[in-house]
Amino acid sequence: MESATNKEKYYIIEAKETDIKRIIEMRMKLESYLDTCNANLWHISPDHMDDLPSKYRHMLKDDQFKVLIVVNETTNDVVGMATGRIIHNEMFNHKKTGKLDDVWIDEEHRNRGLCMSLTNRIIDFFRGNNIKHMTLEYV
Repeated sequence: MESATNKEKYYIIEAKETDIKRIIEMRMKLESYLDTCNANLWHISPDHMDDLPSKYRHMLKDDQFKVLIVVNETTNDVVGMATGRIIHNEMFNHKKTGKLDDVWIDEEHRNRGLCMSLTNRIIDFFRGNNIKHMTLEYV
C-alpha cells in the first residue's frame, strides 16, 4: 500500500510474538492519548499493566482474536496496530459479534489511510467468521 501523501509504503500483517513489545508501546500511547481526551475514560488498571505481554501472547494464539500491525516498508518499523475479537453471548439475539478493540497509528504516519486499512482487515476477519454485527468504542 503506497501512501497518498508521499512515497512511503506500508504493509499490514498479522502480529507475531516478536511484535508484542512494540504493540504494548503503542497501546500505552493510546492510554496517554485517552487521558488527554477525558481522564474519566476507562483505562488499563495498574494491576494489569504487567500482564499485557501475556495478554497479547494469548491473543496471538487464540483464533477468536485478530492482532494486526502496520509496517513501514522502508524502515521496517511497526507504526500501527489494531486488535479485534469475536464475542460469544448467548443472552442476545446476535449470539456472536465482533468488537474492534484498539486501533493506533503513530502520529507521523497518520492521514495516509492506514487506520481505514486496518479497520477493513478486522472487518474481513469478522466476515470470515460469519459475524454480521460488530461494535467499537471511540474517542
